[in-house]
Amino acid sequence: MQKIIRITGALLILFALGQVAPVTNHALVAASGGPLVEPAVLRALETESETPLRLIVKLRPADARIAAPATSQTAQPLARAALLALLQHDFAAALQPLTPLLEEGQRRGEIETRRDLWIIRALMLTGTPAFVHRLIASPAVAEVRLDRYTQYLDPAETIVPQSTTGTGPTWGLTQIRAPEVWATLGISGTGAVVAIMDTGVDLLHPALNANYRGKLGQGLYDHSIAWFDAVNGGLYPYDDHGHGTHVAGIAVGTGNIGVAPGAKWIAVKVLSGEGYGYDSWIHAGFQWLLAPGGDPGLAPDVVNNS
Repeated sequence: MQKIIRITGALLILFALGQVAPVTNHALVAASGGPLVEPAVLRALETESETPLRLIVKLRPADARIAAPATSQTAQPLARAALLALLQHDFAAALQPLTPLLEEGQRRGEIETRRDLWIIRALMLTGTPAFVHRLIASPAVAEVRLDRYTQYLDPAETIVPQSTTGTGPTWGLTQIRAPEVWATLGISGTGAVVAIMDTGVDLLHPALNANYRGKLGQGLYDHSIAWFDAVNGGLYPYDDHGHGTHVAGIAVGTGNIGVAPGAKWIAVKVLSGEGYGYDSWIHAGFQWLLAPGGDPGLAPDVVNNS
């Protein structure tokens, strides 16, 4: 039986129709004509009869690939909306032939969790080994791999930014000559939106509260356009680790600590308080950033993944 080995990625998303960049070394193996399956999945199926597997399942395209629209400064809002529509249409068409199998798995109680990842034409699901065997046999499936849970940060590293209002810019800002750019060029990030993908951001930090895009004034907030928690589903920005708040402070903090204090910030929580993250959390974060609150016109200008 001829084997085909390919390298696939789990973290870096190309904003095209579901492409995934090769950024990890987890090879996927398949018999000719069948879906690519990560060896770790096959080993788990051989040794486990009851324990559910948490997977990322990429679907086969339903038809010929459609090129993503070209972008320009003047056409960006329309191009973003068109790209979003293409990605979602592509996903829906690819999902259709798999729907009966998924519905059957739901009826039998074989699927514990599911998240649609149309940005990469995939599903995250947790299913029983019996269901996974049937899933791999489906011609609608292109790839099956583990939804890996990876530690990116030390849980003891809980650094948060400190406001230095009144004491002058921080050493780092002085070294990169940020105050000169503010003063001589009049550029401080005003008009731009920066997204922080990390452990979250502390909304109440004094250096960050004022330029949160979801702040409406008079104590009112609209978090739907400025915050997404892929980890716990929290309704407002928080940070149970500290790293994300620290990064946000460096990027946009007011009070002489941030490089672009005039910019607005939004945030996506993709890592836990212990510094761990599932691949699917990160995919979901990128997906939300394409259309915060469902509006592609609200996509950020900059995305930081420290």
